Amino acid sequence: MSRHTFSRLLLAAGFAAFALPVSAAEHVRLTVTDHRGLSSDQEFDITVSAPASATNAWIRFPETTLSGGRVVPTFTVMKYEARVNGSVAESKPDGTPVAAIFANARAACQAACAGCDLIKETQWVALAQNALANSANWTGGAVGSGKMMYGNYALQDGNLAASSDDAQGYLGITNMGYAGSESNARRRTWLLSTGDVIWDMAGNQWERTYCDDGVTGCNSGYANAFQYWSASTYTTYEYTSLSPTTNPWLKPSTYNSTQGMGLVYLSSTAPYIIRGQTGAFSWTGDNGGSTYGFRCTGP
Repeated sequence: MSRHTFSRLLLAAGFAAFALPVSAAEHVRLTVTDHRGLSSDQEFDITVSAPASATNAWIRFPETTLSGGRVVPTFTVMKYEARVNGSVAESKPDGTPVAAIFANARAACQAACAGCDLIKETQWVALAQNALANSANWTGGAVGSGKMMYGNYALQDGNLAASSDDAQGYLGITNMGYAGSESNARRRTWLLSTGDVIWDMAGNQWERTYCDDGVTGCNSGYANAFQYWSASTYTTYEYTSLSPTTNPWLKPSTYNSTQGMGLVYLSSTAPYIIRGQTGAFSWTGDNGGSTYGFRCTGP
C-alpha cells in the first residue's frame, strides 16, 4: 500500500470528524494502491465522534502553570453550566442549568465524550486565575481595580439560562447593585486570554468540582478540608487569612471578598467541593448527597 495514499485518507477522515455532529454513522470506501499501480477497494460503516473542542459550546484551554509550579495540562471545558439530555451532560445556553448529586454529575460528564469528566479543582483555578488577570473582567477596567465580575450572586435573580450572544452578559440580572457591588459587577461572563467567553463561573449555581487525584488533601474526588487548606478550624475564611502551604495555587493573589473573590467556608473535614456562586474563588462543600450545578471538561 502507498503510504502517501493512506496518509491522505487519514487527513480526510480527520477533517471529516470536525465537520460532523457529536456522533454520526458514515459509510466509508477505502481504496489502497500499491507501488505497481494496482488498486483494491473495501467498504465499511464507521461511527465518528467529534471531540468536545469541535463545538463552540466548549472552550479549548491551553496548558497552564499555577503558582507553586503545578502544571494543568491542556483541556476543553463547557462554555456554559451543564444541562442534561437523558443522562448525558450538554453545554448549551438555553434552558436552566441542572443540579445533581456528586455521583450523578460525574456520570453525566463521563457520558458526554470519551475522556470527559467533572471539572477538576486545578482546572477551575486555572480558568479563574486566567480571568482574574484580564482587565476586561474588573469593574474598574484594570486588574485589581474595583471588583472582579461575579454574575448572578447567590442566585439573587433565580437560576438563569444563558445566551449564545456573549454580548448579553447581564441577561436576567435585575438588581445591578446587589450586595453593595459596583453597578456593573454582576456581569455573568468572563473573557479569557484565549479570546473565548465563559458563562457563570462566578454566580448562578454552585458548581461541583473534582478534587484532583494526587493533590495533597484530595481523596477520590473529595477534600480533607483542613489538610487541603492548611487550616484547623471550622469557620468562614477570607483568602487573606489563609496560607495553604501545601497547595499555594489555591489563593487568588492578595485579593479577598472585597474584590469579588468570594469566601472559603470550611464546614466539614471531607467535603465534596462546590465553587463559584458567591465569587470567582468561593469554596465550600457538602456530603455528596445534595444537588448542585456542575460543568464538564474533556481532552
